[in-house]
Amino acid sequence: MFPEYLWLATGGRSQLSTDKLRVLRGRTIIMFPDTDTDGKTFALWNEQARELQAMGCTVTVSDLLERTASVEDKANGLDIADYMIRQLKPSIPEKDKLHAIGIP
Repeated sequence: MFPEYLWLATGGRSQLSTDKLRVLRGRTIIMFPDTDTDGKTFALWNEQARELQAMGCTVTVSDLLERTASVEDKANGLDIADYMIRQLKPSIPEKDKLHAIGIP
């Protein structure tokens, strides 16, 4: 999905650090912070974005998940991968339907 982009996962909000992201110097970055119930991840990633900008990166912190996630999603820490899978699910045939058309 979106092969023109390089997708990286941080492994959680506390794992996003300027030291780890130095290799992205000069790149354009779109960050999709995980959701949480208190908005701390979104705030933290906005702080990190300013540090990346100081290193020469063009950075946008997307508020897509902050705007669209339900209270339950936020309690479960919805991330961009979860969101994308949810969007794709209706277009993925169920296994029994695949069998019906000869796909094991």
